Amino acid sequence: MNNKIKFLELVLGDLISNRDMLEMDLNQILNNVSVEKRTSEKKTEFIDVLSSIVSVNNKIKTLSEYLSQFTVENSYNEESVKNSNNNK
Repeated sequence: MNNKIKFLELVLGDLISNRDMLEMDLNQILNNVSVEKRTSEKKTEFIDVLSSIVSVNNKIKTLSEYLSQFTVENSYNEESVKNSNNNK
């Protein structure tokens, strides 16, 4: 497998893990009924975490597009090499 593809898969996996943790934080903010925090503080926290999730999702989308592009190119190159070896 191409090193570019391995690298992109590794980074993509990290981004997905990061998004999952952020979603857990968001759920905690929503479900925490503690009286300690004011609504405005919870709102600020919620918006901050939600912004982070949106940012990570955009990165995941972009990285997925790169990954699919490199995967197609890699498959095409491997097929070309096989065909040229078979024609010899």
